[in-house]
Amino acid sequence: MATRDAQSVMYVWPHMHLLGKSFKSYAVTPTQDTIPLVSIPNWDYKWQEMYRMKKLTKIPARSILTIDGSYDNTSQNPYNPNNPPAVVYSAKNMDSKMEMFTLLMIYVPYKEGMKT
Repeated sequence: MATRDAQSVMYVWPHMHLLGKSFKSYAVTPTQDTIPLVSIPNWDYKWQEMYRMKKLTKIPARSILTIDGSYDNTSQNPYNPNNPPAVVYSAKNMDSKMEMFTLLMIYVPYKEGMKT
């Protein structure tokens, strides 16, 4: 997804369920700079909380927002709710046994002079 106008990110909220293994999000600006938003290399289901940025993070207009994640749907994953492992997908009921991968962000339009 590309941002149309510059934004100031206040919070990020990564969300996965029990099969999650890693979660990372970043923005790439039109000048090819990378702005990290969140990185959780060893996902824990209990970490799907809202994270406040240390300071407002400016995302310039026309930046590309990316989220990358991985899953562990094997019997070696002690949190896998399916034994043996099963095909898992998101459906209407979104309980912990169904998987998902989302990033919610709380942001405001960027204004020159905003404390970032």
